[in-house]
Amino acid sequence: MGNKLTRRSFLQVSLAAGGSAVLAACGQATPVATEAPPAEATEAPVEATEAPAEATAVPATPVPATEAPQPAKYTESPMLAEKVAAGELPPIEERLPLEPKIVNALPPEWLTPEIGKHGGTLRLADGTVQYSNDGYMMHCTPPLNTPGIQGDNVTPNLFKSMEVNDDYTEYTFTLREGMKWSDGVPVTTEDIRFVWEDLVLNEEYSPAGPGSRFRAGSKIRNNPMTLEIIDDYTFKCTFDGPYGGFPVALSIQGWVSYNELLQPRHFLEQFHPKYADPDELAALIAENNFETWVQLMSYKAFNSWNYFRVQSLEVPKLTPWMLVESSDQRCVTERNPYYWKVDAAGNQLPYIDRIEYTYVPDREVLAVQQMAGDVDYACEPLDMPKLALYRENEEVGKYRLMLGNIHRTSGCAFLNLTLADEAWRKVVQNLDFRRALSHAIDRVEIIDAVYYGLGEPSHLNPNEYDPDLANELLDGIGMDQRDADGWRLDPDGNPFVIDWEIGGGEFYDHLPTAQLYAVFWRAVGVNVTTKTVDDQLLGQRTAANEVKCRSGFDVSTLWYYQSYGWSSWDVLWNQWWTTQGEEGEEPPDYYKDFRAKVEEIMEVTPDVGRWTTTVECEQMVHDNVFYFVPTVNQKQARIEKQDLGNCTSNEMAFSISQTLSMEQVYYKSA
Repeated sequence: MGNKLTRRSFLQVSLAAGGSAVLAACGQATPVATEAPPAEATEAPVEATEAPAEATAVPATPVPATEAPQPAKYTESPMLAEKVAAGELPPIEERLPLEPKIVNALPPEWLTPEIGKHGGTLRLADGTVQYSNDGYMMHCTPPLNTPGIQGDNVTPNLFKSMEVNDDYTEYTFTLREGMKWSDGVPVTTEDIRFVWEDLVLNEEYSPAGPGSRFRAGSKIRNNPMTLEIIDDYTFKCTFDGPYGGFPVALSIQGWVSYNELLQPRHFLEQFHPKYADPDELAALIAENNFETWVQLMSYKAFNSWNYFRVQSLEVPKLTPWMLVESSDQRCVTERNPYYWKVDAAGNQLPYIDRIEYTYVPDREVLAVQQMAGDVDYACEPLDMPKLALYRENEEVGKYRLMLGNIHRTSGCAFLNLTLADEAWRKVVQNLDFRRALSHAIDRVEIIDAVYYGLGEPSHLNPNEYDPDLANELLDGIGMDQRDADGWRLDPDGNPFVIDWEIGGGEFYDHLPTAQLYAVFWRAVGVNVTTKTVDDQLLGQRTAANEVKCRSGFDVSTLWYYQSYGWSSWDVLWNQWWTTQGEEGEEPPDYYKDFRAKVEEIMEVTPDVGRWTTTVECEQMVHDNVFYFVPTVNQKQARIEKQDLGNCTSNEMAFSISQTLSMEQVYYKSA
């Protein structure tokens, strides 16, 4: 297998006391040799996605009615205390809800949180104008919380409590009384009523109606939920079928933030024809260079994905920090004086005062800045091929290089099974052809060469590397004839070529994994061409059903994702399924069975365990080889300043779960 650094041995060495070099840095990121062997490849699924024993039980974990005991007193950041003393802010007791949220963003087995200190500025950098993946997650504020993004333990967050009936069709939520928007206006259920009745159910503003998140079982074909406002702080959501996964849909699925159900009505009414003076609204539409109120509202309404955009400056928020500066070069957020979370000692969160984001378009320059210590935290923008250099420069940059689990399965290969080419379909829709290609892949070599030994062969495919079996299967389906160059012909005697298009975007592993797949498949006589294309063009061509093969990732790593590369390998079938037969092409029964099984995951009724159903879905991916997955348990690197506290070192923690919990991170020297 060659020199490799296994996941476990890397962590054992790299988390040791500073100064020991773990990775050789000779201009390339070449891991050093270790003695630990890789996980063995097998034909059947190996230890399909596991959950804790208790998670194989039935439905969604109820959100408790009460939380940890409230602290006896509250303490605020000195920067806010100065504003209180100057009469610019009310006292902290008037800014917090009656029962603030006691932070628990990470599970206790991943982090024992320390009581931190207020103060400091966190510096971020990335390559997108007015957007940062890490910054987005730091400001993402869901209604409920699932510590560590695991999905099996849902706890209060914005919503103080939840009650659910026996068949998981009615959910009653309670807001935190006294919670306020960042401008000091109280948050009530009228903010929820406004979003639901005046935006989501408004046919002009939302012609497609509520998304699948607000339909039973997360099924778009089901009716939308009904909303009942009970009082200023209590409301009920009722579905026409079981929806045990609704709590996790409000805590993490799709990177949900509160804006999908909660918006500052007092601010947005001025842009809505139901409430605004017609002349004033017309003037605002013209002033902002729009033609309709819908365009104006879409621009002005808070969208967590647009957090760093200029239009977000004036919107009252419920996030830990508020946007105070936005330009193409730099964005700055400062602590929200009305933020509703505290630590166990009563210190109002977040600990860190400011976040400064800098736009750095050149990835090489960005990496140099990170290694030089000019960036205080980086996860998504970290350049994995430079892993050795990051390790070598830890002391120079005064950061820690950490590895945690990655929340997606990268380096996947998607053959388009619905391409409008009957000769192509005759080959790729043959299961034995896909099985042959799977056995032709040396996943251990991919793990070594691309992922630095940090992973195991995926159980989502028949993963035994067996070129002889691959050749036997290909011969058996009528591809035993070859042309003058040695490439296999299709069963009708025509040339067969896999033309692979690879996006040039931010995922470092797409090109090298595609090149290795091509080597493996050519070795068994299947002709493969590869070329890189513009990401936008690739997306357009994929949607138009014009791409034969592409690279990508799926997010089958956690039960609630339910995402198995949709619209990459099943373009027309997926269109048919998602439009209830109005578009696309009716798929075969085995595909319908798979999609139906996936949809059961979010029902999670008392007789269907969510992890049990997920494992059944994984078995169907394995048995049908819908697409190709090289490895599981991949790692995602991140760097964090050595001075930062409340950062987990647990190798099983998802790296982005640390990013999502930054309100509890603090500078020890503050």
